[in-house]
Amino acid sequence: AGVNIYAFRYTLTADQTDAEYDYAFNAAKAVGATQITMEKPADLKLATRIGKAGEKHGVNIGYHLHTTASMTAWDDVMAASPRNGLQLDIGHYVAGTGQSPVPLIEKHHARIFSMHLKDRKKVCHDHSENMPWGQGDTPIKEVLQTLKKNKWAIPAGVEFEYLVPAGSTWDAEIAKCVQYAKDALS
Repeated sequence: AGVNIYAFRYTLTADQTDAEYDYAFNAAKAVGATQITMEKPADLKLATRIGKAGEKHGVNIGYHLHTTASMTAWDDVMAASPRNGLQLDIGHYVAGTGQSPVPLIEKHHARIFSMHLKDRKKVCHDHSENMPWGQGDTPIKEVLQTLKKNKWAIPAGVEFEYLVPAGSTWDAEIAKCVQYAKDALS
């Protein structure tokens, strides 16, 4: 049907057994995923264990952060295992740092396993809300152009989180986001 599953979202915990870890990684591989994605654990020991399991199974782990993301936020988990990396949310990055994610992408592109695309306002505004694409502060076009220019094949998906405007539909807004991305890459 033309569907390609590149990520399997599953949260691994410290109290799970090695057999449960094996099951999760085998499930990811069974659906064709090359990565498991989850929130970045606060416990480096846990991230190290997860990374070692990723090494055993040949599967990457993309750790997601919200507005606590920064240029160095993933350094500890990446040092713990070559299979540990980023699931970068460019909207959260902008909202939390007030900065473009392009320098982070340029620095860590080889360890960014997947990316969420959305538009948000910076924290310097009254509140950092999700916005229709092109109305926030996230440089979506610049990010996509950076990926294209450098031929970095990082899976990037629409993360639809803004309110559907009156008179529109969810499907119409998703189509607008997809068209925005296509226009940015043309």
